[in-house]
Amino acid sequence: DCSGLVYLASRSTGFLIPRDTFPQFVTLATVDLKFLKKGDVVYFDSAGQKAGHVALYMGDNNWLHASRDGVIHFTMKQSDFIKHSVCGIRRIFQ
Repeated sequence: DCSGLVYLASRSTGFLIPRDTFPQFVTLATVDLKFLKKGDVVYFDSAGQKAGHVALYMGDNNWLHASRDGVIHFTMKQSDFIKHSVCGIRRIFQ
């Protein structure tokens, strides 16, 4: 699932973060959109749940997220964040 992907990505580089989406959201360092960089994570409101989904930013408007269909690559411009219910950006890798 989405938080598991973020958890495993962080753990593979030696960073230990919470396993679930909302605890990640409230624990990690907040990042302003204008400072978004490769490796940041973006949290989305999902099905009425604050920070119910998360995706990894890969740079150049490229993203990875996990769903029931597996790990999926997609593109999304920063200007589309509001349309897609982005509720926050966090940084794992300082």
